[in-house]
Amino acid sequence: MPLAYKSGVRVRARTLALAHIENSALAAQAELGYPRVLVATSINDSRHVEGSKHYTDDAIDWRTKGPAANTMGSTARKQRFRRRLTALLGDRFTVILEGLGKPYEHLHVQVKKGAHYP
Repeated sequence: MPLAYKSGVRVRARTLALAHIENSALAAQAELGYPRVLVATSINDSRHVEGSKHYTDDAIDWRTKGPAANTMGSTARKQRFRRRLTALLGDRFTVILEGLGKPYEHLHVQVKKGAHYP
């Protein structure tokens, strides 16, 4: 199953944390069978809160809604994906379904505050 990046997504440094997040998301995608295309919508680009892990390439946002091939479907499916990804990543990561039902809805994944990976 493929991985894609929204136009404009920028990575300053390919960190081990970023690689672990991507590999774990791909594993969750393969296990669950959705979405058909896993789309990263933000890494080290756009505006984020001060001190965001996005600015150190230790966070990634995944599309949860939009074109049918790139969506995770119902809220239950999004939560199932979030739980599986959380389990695959381990306890040094945070996975949040942000903005549920809003235009900016996405799955935000980052190294936990105060934690480092590896």
